[in-house]
Amino acid sequence: MDQSPHQGPPASPSVDVVVITWDDDPAMVRRAVCSALDQPGVPVHVQLVDNGSAVPVPAPTDPRVRLLRSERTLGVAAGRNLGARAGRSPLVCFLDSDAVLRPGSLARLVAAATSPGGGLSAPVVAGQAPEASAGRAPGLRVMAARALGRRGTYEAVPHGDGAV
Repeated sequence: MDQSPHQGPPASPSVDVVVITWDDDPAMVRRAVCSALDQPGVPVHVQLVDNGSAVPVPAPTDPRVRLLRSERTLGVAAGRNLGARAGRSPLVCFLDSDAVLRPGSLARLVAAATSPGGGLSAPVVAGQAPEASAGRAPGLRVMAARALGRRGTYEAVPHGDGAV
């Protein structure tokens, strides 16, 4: 019989939350950062990337926040990569500077990403239609084809200039 004391549920892995900003309203950025730091049940480290702002972001006072400054604007992908590379956590969450995480949402994302067969999880933006950020919503025909395993990719969405 095992005499070891009850250990409780395994601890959640830590998450690096990467927030990039470029000349954004400081109060808006602070709301995004605070929403990440206030997540229950998940150790969080914020990588705040100042992506070449004309007026630099003030240095954070919370030791869980690291400010990374770029002298020039890198763009969204390169800014996020800078933040992801600077972190040390096994998981990364990209949080837009104009978004906030609802309480407990990061723990649910971590649970999905670390479950058997997991690896990636993505939130749903409250009050926003799926096609507003993820392209055109699939029709019934495409959804049925995916469910039957006959289509594993998304349709290309043409841009205004005719490019896909």
